[in-house]
Amino acid sequence: MDLLQHNKIAYDAVVEHLKHSDRTCVIHPTGTGKSYIALQYIEDHPDDRGLYITSVATNLLEFWDKVEKLGSYRMVLNLSDIPRHVGTGKRGDLDGIVDEDDEEVIDDEERKDLLKRATEIDESHLTGPVLQFSLYAGLQDLLPNFDYIIIDEFHRAGARQWEARVKHLLGDNPKAKIIGFSATPMRMDGRDMRELFNNDVASEMHLSDAIANRLLPLPVYWIGMIEFDEIDEEGKVTEKKKQNYTRIAKRHLEAGTGLREAFQQALTAENAQRGKFIIFCRTIQNIRTLKRMSDDWFGWAGEVHRYEMHVQDRNGFSDFAADDSDCLRLLFVVDMLTEGVHMDDLDGVIMLRPTESERIFFQQLGRALAVSTKREHPLIFDIASNAAAMRGGMDFIKGVGREMDLDDEEMEKFFHITTEAADFIEHLRESEFDYDGALQQFFNENGHLYIPAGYKVGERDVYDYYCKVRGRKNQLSDWSRKHYEAMGMDWDITSRWMKGFWAAEQYFSEHGNIDVSSTLGKYHDVWLYDWLNQNRMSRESLCERQIMMLDSLGMDWVIHDRWEDNFRELERFKEQYGHTDVPGTHPLAKFVAGLRKNPLDPEKRERLDALGFDWDGRASRSRNAWRAGTAHAKDFYNEHGDLKVPRNYACSDGYKLGNFLKRIKREGKLAELIREILPASDHSL
Repeated sequence: MDLLQHNKIAYDAVVEHLKHSDRTCVIHPTGTGKSYIALQYIEDHPDDRGLYITSVATNLLEFWDKVEKLGSYRMVLNLSDIPRHVGTGKRGDLDGIVDEDDEEVIDDEERKDLLKRATEIDESHLTGPVLQFSLYAGLQDLLPNFDYIIIDEFHRAGARQWEARVKHLLGDNPKAKIIGFSATPMRMDGRDMRELFNNDVASEMHLSDAIANRLLPLPVYWIGMIEFDEIDEEGKVTEKKKQNYTRIAKRHLEAGTGLREAFQQALTAENAQRGKFIIFCRTIQNIRTLKRMSDDWFGWAGEVHRYEMHVQDRNGFSDFAADDSDCLRLLFVVDMLTEGVHMDDLDGVIMLRPTESERIFFQQLGRALAVSTKREHPLIFDIASNAAAMRGGMDFIKGVGREMDLDDEEMEKFFHITTEAADFIEHLRESEFDYDGALQQFFNENGHLYIPAGYKVGERDVYDYYCKVRGRKNQLSDWSRKHYEAMGMDWDITSRWMKGFWAAEQYFSEHGNIDVSSTLGKYHDVWLYDWLNQNRMSRESLCERQIMMLDSLGMDWVIHDRWEDNFRELERFKEQYGHTDVPGTHPLAKFVAGLRKNPLDPEKRERLDALGFDWDGRASRSRNAWRAGTAHAKDFYNEHGDLKVPRNYACSDGYKLGNFLKRIKREGKLAELIREILPASDHSL
């Protein structure tokens, strides 16, 4: 196989790394031909047992076809049935709510093709060279004893539903060489999946490097808004370039290019009215709106063919791919085509799906960027301003300008700004749920942005969205962080912690201190004693502001011993009531039950004995039952002047006094009760 120079260099690096390590990976941008590196390894190891893993059925089928062209290989797909939904989870409609590893839906054609290639496993497959194919969702049905394992899209290996299977697979094949391929090793949760390969990277290439080195075409990039910071990678102020970029941005903003004009200018300038574009949308509902709006955007273009691709209709892609008409062709997509699909005749992509996931951003971008593309300068319409919402997006734009040493005129040619985008995105949100709007509304109503656990607006889990935004803090661009900070976002203190502090603050206002008893129980829906003690134990991990806030309430930072605090409460109970028979409804009841059940050291037993603690729980409960009954009987007598209690009588608090009197009569204790509750002159009653 004749590899392109950059892939040959990467392949040689893989081979060299595997001489000294069992695991290595290649991180190259989408469209640079990573699969050919894997194919070369397969071709060079015809006598080995290999496994190829990927996440999407389309990828698996395309790679299968490429391997078949190499020559004669024993190829196995040992899945007896292919469900329509491979994987687990459910789809959402907003980035940050959707799990990046949710189910991949297989259409009828793909399912039929997979089943056709599935192989009946017999003993002949258990020995000798064989190449097995598997989706992540099928890792439980594999042949044994692999010599090498190729993990495509290896960022998926960290998914909650697949990670255990991947680890089990690698554990079962300790001698296998493991090779991973991905364009985006960082997951949305911040985890870097290089860890799967012990951080051994044979070759790494950034998208801006691939474009600068002419491996991928330089796109013409239109964006809704843009920012450039003043600091370069070495921490130096790049004042000249900052001024240049700012001047370019200002000039475009003043020109006020609208979306219709932007599309018309870009397509006309490139003579691309006969173009093909994938439009990434957020929801199926969006598609209906966007189709209507596209009548205005492309009304000047004459004939326009529109197709859809989403979970309810996957057939649009094949029709779109086959359409060779002399007109503008648009494919509206929801939650698909972000991986594994390249079209040589695609003219560009239109991003209408707001996302802060760098992985999804670069995958969408990569649909239009490939070594094999026929277009010299693919068109990227980042109408949702995704590049401005994340550090990686801005690094890409600045990196291209820096690596290719583009001057002002060239930057203006390849990077454009349209002012209508912000209004368009706002219009798009009107028909959907706006999570950021919900955060802003919560702040307006409450004066803070500490969203309580479980908080929803209708069926939308706003608290979950709030947590995910906080969790992605380090992945957000400066613009995005400032956007949420302006809303009232506190990156250092969680809403859960503030709930505990507010309870402590309320306790302080009522008692003048926060010397909370271990028997307090829940206070304003917070186990305040435990919350304070947890803060004492984790003081080193608290931020300075949290410590100052607790100090303002007179926080005692000495860690409390719950047993000692409970013992002191038991002493107070004895002092107040004259005994240690704690009733089951008292906050000390659990502590007392534990004393009788669990072995104690001699010193603690002596202290309890000295207090008069009765180790016989049954006797203690019996005495408490007598005390409760006599107290209620005395109240009845004081109110009615006698003890003529009806058989099934219950007091106002629910106590069944009739049952109590019936029991003590049976036990012959009525006279004892009368002596205890009645005046001496009435004992004859």
